[in-house]
Amino acid sequence: MKFKITKLIQQTHDVKSFWLNPAKGKVFDFKPGHFVNVTANINDETVKRAYSISSDPDRKYIEITVKEVPKGKMSSYLMTLKEGDELELNGPYGDFVYENQDKVILIGGGCAVAPLMSLFRYINKHNKKAQVVFIISARTEEDFIFEKEIKEISNDNSNLHYFITFTRTGETCADGFSGRLDLDKMLKMVQNFKDYHYFISGSGMFASVIKDIMLSQGVDKNKVKIEAY
Repeated sequence: MKFKITKLIQQTHDVKSFWLNPAKGKVFDFKPGHFVNVTANINDETVKRAYSISSDPDRKYIEITVKEVPKGKMSSYLMTLKEGDELELNGPYGDFVYENQDKVILIGGGCAVAPLMSLFRYINKHNKKAQVVFIISARTEEDFIFEKEIKEISNDNSNLHYFITFTRTGETCADGFSGRLDLDKMLKMVQNFKDYHYFISGSGMFASVIKDIMLSQGVDKNKVKIEAY
């Protein structure tokens, strides 16, 4: 299905969000946490990559948020596109979806916060009683994707909170923790681990480490969903 780029947002120095509208018809239905496959012809080669949807289902467009990967065929190609260009999208896919739980922990590393942003936006609009903690791991303060919106939502909704840790900052930051996410930090962010449902998004190693922390605290493995990149 052909989609046209209607808006580009430079989130950080190497991360960009793409607003995509169907060339014909309406946006397909999807749930928070779903992903799409993007297909493009790059130097006479058909390249396909999966990207999580970062917009919530109420939007009249699909948003994907992409980090430029060194020597990455698709990500490097996407960074050259401009508004008005078209992409081939298919979907939605995946089972990393929100099922209207009332107590939720979202944990994301780097650009893998993208599907969690869809959940965070959706819950803010549609489940006002939900208690949500959004835990983000980023390299530096300059790599805090969706910073302004996350802060605005947290300020406006007392049930939605966020914490961030910066892995490449040498000292404690005024607006977050310093160092890799671990149990000691999480104990300062979350109370009663077993009460929550967990959505963990990040590299395979990141997701595995965080899942092990959850299980060590007695969390039911059936309450943990993982989207590993």
